[in-house]
Amino acid sequence: MIQSMTGFGKAEGQIDTNAIVIEIRSLNSAKGLDLALKIPSKYRTLEASWRNVIAERLQRGKIDITLSYKAPQNSSVIDLTKIEALFTKLSATADKLNADKTALFGSLIPLLPTLSEEESELDEAAIEKCDGILSEAIDKLMSFRAQEGETIWKDVNLRLQNIEAKLAQVIARDKGRLSEVRTKMHERIEGFINLEKIDASRLEQEVIFYLEKMDINEEISRLTAHCDHLAQVLISEDSQVGRKLNFIAQEMGREINTIGSKANDFPLQKLVVEMKDELEKIKEQTSNIL
Repeated sequence: MIQSMTGFGKAEGQIDTNAIVIEIRSLNSAKGLDLALKIPSKYRTLEASWRNVIAERLQRGKIDITLSYKAPQNSSVIDLTKIEALFTKLSATADKLNADKTALFGSLIPLLPTLSEEESELDEAAIEKCDGILSEAIDKLMSFRAQEGETIWKDVNLRLQNIEAKLAQVIARDKGRLSEVRTKMHERIEGFINLEKIDASRLEQEVIFYLEKMDINEEISRLTAHCDHLAQVLISEDSQVGRKLNFIAQEMGREINTIGSKANDFPLQKLVVEMKDELEKIKEQTSNIL
């Protein structure tokens, strides 16, 4: 079953004292995989391995992944060494400038949150837990993609059936069309020129040449084959069919346009317009298929 490139997945977990939330959003993209990771510096070590996992599992789409965490309010640990070093530097500067140092220490109080000890690196257990949360978020996104894909499949299949129904009408209408055109051509020529004064063999050659230009049997045959191909791809087990479906749709469009340009018949051209309308809706959907 086909999958959509659009989806959303969210997973939460606990790493040490931090509450972790990972959100993944996926949109359609013509560039293959367009990945953007927003990870706090504490978890930056995960980025390289995560990119590989995401590329392997999600394959295509504009992917935005955000990792956020919330630490307990009392979890900050003040780095006294940094405070002492900063106070010493400011005190030396004050001496050079003959400035009052009375309120110097008090001025450092507002800076305490920024002078906390640097967050420790993740250990193996924490990395494994983060990977598990990511995997859960990806699972949820892929489930979302599958549901969207089923909806898209139903719509594309319906549009294809509509095109095939219109094509059957084209085939029915085309039967006897050229003979009708041939009769009308002879009637019109006879209305202007006495046929006894015309080389019958030369006239027949010109008529045949004109009718060959209006023949759409090859286009009908190719369009039928493309419709069959599209139907087969829709039920294939291939995990990435979006580009293939888009290519087939383009080939179908060429044949439909050629039928319209060669038909010179209003009922046929009306059917061509209706087929093109259905095909455009298929193209819109294929741009969002994985």
